[in-house]
Amino acid sequence: MDRAQLGEWEEAGRLLRLFVQENPGQEEGWYWLGAAQFHLQQFQSSAASLTKAIGLNARDADAHRVLGMVYVELERRSEAYEEWLTTVRQNPGDAKAAYLTGRLFYESNHFTEAARWLRRALALSPHDYRASYALGLTEEALGHLATALLFYRQSLADSRAQHEPYSWAYSSLGKLLTRTGELDEAGEVLAEGSAAAPDARVFSALGDLRIRQHRLAEAEAALRRAIALDPSFPDPHYPLGRVLSSLGRTDEARAEFAAFEKSRAASRPRGLKEDAIR
Repeated sequence: MDRAQLGEWEEAGRLLRLFVQENPGQEEGWYWLGAAQFHLQQFQSSAASLTKAIGLNARDADAHRVLGMVYVELERRSEAYEEWLTTVRQNPGDAKAAYLTGRLFYESNHFTEAARWLRRALALSPHDYRASYALGLTEEALGHLATALLFYRQSLADSRAQHEPYSWAYSSLGKLLTRTGELDEAGEVLAEGSAAAPDARVFSALGDLRIRQHRLAEAEAALRRAIALDPSFPDPHYPLGRVLSSLGRTDEARAEFAAFEKSRAASRPRGLKEDAIR
């Protein structure tokens, strides 16, 4: 979230707190206050506000869905699952709830169940590039690499068509193509991604590819660009250490290995704030 967006949510939260003080029986006010608090990472307060919204209108499927997102951030996953099941029962056409449930199962390593929910999400919303990407991850985890490639490509095509190039799809497609030995196509995908959706993950995957191709100077440049874009992202530090070690730059390599261990220990799973509220 950039500073402008953060400022908008902070102002919205301030106004909504005043609104619910004057209108405590207004469910919509509590819902939007909970949404603002979610974006501001005030997760305990968000859970309380959304619970009040649901107390006023138990059939607000959106409030149940966002409360589930809050519970994931609070590491209360079983409660998140119950909220999303409630959302789906109340609104069987809610593709977002099906997608979030699939992601929850994926992140809990229940890949077969994740695939079932993500396929449901895509049946409801065929061009949801986040859902097709998540299904690609799930199929890759199940060892279905050809199917994973298909869904990564679908995610990328849909994100391009919506003029929202998706860096996660570029990086995962490039990494899997590298893994399966399709190095030329991997290079094309990651070169496009580095221009269309420059992101630490894309440059990290590009660095891994260049190592595989024994192009160490280019690998170092890509991995350093990844670190510059997101110093907290662990993945590029270790391969950069390997590159530096192979070049005889031992002290620099040690520093990168140490940075990898430090950033890995501090890293958190990807959050849900990118996913729409209403």
